Amino acid sequence: MARHKVIGVDKVGPGEMIGLSIEGRELLVANVEGKLFAIDGRCSRRCGRLWKGRLNGYFVECPNHGATFDIRDGRAVSSAKSPRTGKAKDLRAYEVIIDDDGVFVAL
Repeated sequence: MARHKVIGVDKVGPGEMIGLSIEGRELLVANVEGKLFAIDGRCSRRCGRLWKGRLNGYFVECPNHGATFDIRDGRAVSSAKSPRTGKAKDLRAYEVIIDDDGVFVAL
């Protein structure tokens, strides 16, 4: 796995999240109580940009249809099922590495 520098250590404060693009992948980086997490940045149900949604503790809610994901492991924890799009599927979670040079994500 390759490490990719994504942001400086101070760029995402507690309770905040941002969207990033790395090697053609859109990622969400979120800070919960000083710990950083990274998951796929698009909802698996209708492709909503999760960084535009709401962060509530360890859970991010899609701004489009309300599907909710656990930012610790990308698991879909709630979603209304739709005949056209089905239910939200789990997202991929990425390892976050922090050192003096910044914040890195392993892809």
